[in-house]
Amino acid sequence: SLSKKATALFALGRLPEAQAVFEEILAVAPKMTPADKAELAEIQNSYGCTLYAAGQRDIALRNFEQSLFVNKTLLDESIYCDADASGELIMARTAATLNNIGQIGLKNREYEKAKAAFEGSYKYQFLLFNPSNPFVLATMDKLAFTNVKKGDRGKALSMYNQMLEAQIEVLGPHHIDCAQTLTKISLVHVEEKNFQAAETAAQMVVEAEARNENNPKVSGRFKSLSKAAKKGFKKKAKNMAADKN
Repeated sequence: SLSKKATALFALGRLPEAQAVFEEILAVAPKMTPADKAELAEIQNSYGCTLYAAGQRDIALRNFEQSLFVNKTLLDESIYCDADASGELIMARTAATLNNIGQIGLKNREYEKAKAAFEGSYKYQFLLFNPSNPFVLATMDKLAFTNVKKGDRGKALSMYNQMLEAQIEVLGPHHIDCAQTLTKISLVHVEEKNFQAAETAAQMVVEAEARNENNPKVSGRFKSLSKAAKKGFKKKAKNMAADKN
C-alpha cells in the first residue's frame, strides 16, 4: 500500500520521496469513510514525523494536532462500543502523537505546551503499560526534563525518582540506565543546592561504575556518567564556598 511505501521511504531516510507519497495519500483523505479514521490518524502522525525530520516543525505540528483530534474522537466513540483491543491501540497511538507534540514544544522552548503533551501521553501509557516499559520510561524522562527547563525541579526529581524505582525493580541498581537517571537526579539536586543528596546520587553512580569496570560494553559510558555527576557537584560546591568567602 501507499502508506507502507511512505513508511519504508521514511525509514530509509528518503524524506522528500516519503513526503510526496504521504501527500498523495492525504489528497484523497476527504473521500475516506469513517472506518478509515484510524488509518488516517496514523498516516497524519507518520507524515508529521517525516516533516519534523525534514526540519518543517510548524507543518509537522499541524499534522500531529490533526492526528490527535481524530484519535481523541475515536476514543470517545470507543467508549460506547465493545472495542477494547482497538481502544487500547488508539490510546497507544494517541500517546505517541502527544509525545511528538511535546518534542516540538521542547524544540520551540514552549515548555508549558510540552509539559501538557507529555503529561497527556504519560496518562495514556500508565493505563496501558507497566511503569518499567521503555515507552513509559522515555515519556517520564521527557516530562522530567521539561520540568527542569520550566524550573519545576521538585516535580522533575519526583519523576526521575519514579523512573529510578521502576528501573531498579527490573534491571537492578547497577544497570547503566539506572546510572543515567541517578546522574540526572544528582545534577538537579545540585541546582537545588541540596549537595548532600547530590553527593549520595553521585556516589551510587560511582558504585555502579565499579561493579561494571570489567564490562567493556558499558565501562566507558559509566565513566562518563560518574565524571558528569561528580563534576557538577564539585563545581557548585566550589562556587558556594567562594560565595561564603
